[in-house]
Amino acid sequence: RTAVLAGRHAQATKLVKGLTPRQREVLTHMALGKLNKQIAYDLGLSEQTVKMHRAALLERLGAATTADAIRIAVQADLAGPPKA
Repeated sequence: RTAVLAGRHAQATKLVKGLTPRQREVLTHMALGKLNKQIAYDLGLSEQTVKMHRAALLERLGAATTADAIRIAVQADLAGPPKA
């Protein structure tokens, strides 16, 4: 089980490293449950720009849904519950 989790972490980390810094920022905010409008405000972007980054990062990650992208972010330790 640990080996499987380590493999998923490594694969997710590799995928996330393929994103631009801005796409990683947007993905982190997505994983925190923020809406496009909130992400745009936090990053000083237009909502349309956030939507563009969101679509591009989904494609780069090979994610069909936002939930898939967030799962990858959590597996890569980009976002998720705090470590104890």
